[in-house]
Amino acid sequence: MILTKGKIKSINLDALLDEKIKSGKLNEFILIVPTNRKIRSLKREIISSAPLQTTEKINLETIGSFATNLLFAGGNTNGRTLSEAASAVLLKQSFLESKLNYFSVYKNEIPHGTLERIREVIAEYKRQGISPNLLRLESEGLTGSEKIKAEDIANIYENFQTKCSGLNVKEIGDIYSQLNLLSRESFESNFRKLYPGTVWVIVNGFDEFTTPEIEIINSASEIKGCETRSE
Repeated sequence: MILTKGKIKSINLDALLDEKIKSGKLNEFILIVPTNRKIRSLKREIISSAPLQTTEKINLETIGSFATNLLFAGGNTNGRTLSEAASAVLLKQSFLESKLNYFSVYKNEIPHGTLERIREVIAEYKRQGISPNLLRLESEGLTGSEKIKAEDIANIYENFQTKCSGLNVKEIGDIYSQLNLLSRESFESNFRKLYPGTVWVIVNGFDEFTTPEIEIINSASEIKGCETRSE
């Protein structure tokens, strides 16, 4: 999948890395990869390839960290990221305060495993850009227990969002959403504050992207003087 408005059809990532290491210009590129594990592996590889050179400024990111850094870079966005522990607490409160049908059997106490699955489902809805109201609309095409379950999750999701907004805490899906609301000028300004010398943004190793992630990558591809590649 290629998401770039540049004119270069292909790149040799290993050759580009080697070139930037030898020239001491690692700050000229950002490499966005799927996982933190991949970041750690690449960082070790780069450091071992440049033992006598400074490697302090290695721009290795996941889409999540890239989006988070960009959103808060301008100084106009308040709040903090939501930890998994705090998320579980807020979600449990939301669950107990919601009007439920499918999950009514757990009115007084929800099993940890069930709560964790609901948390993961809601987090994925956020990553995909699916709101509680959109989930309700989609549930109209369902029947029976699946419809009732979707309606319950939409209610829990809505209450959860209200609590997160009240505390000004954000999950990665919230960060995606707010970042994609920035104007093109604000996005580029934030980008240049973080990565002033960058001329390459390379997105490598992904099988697929959510719609909000595609929007973020496309916004990066619009930055003047910066070539964006997804390989």
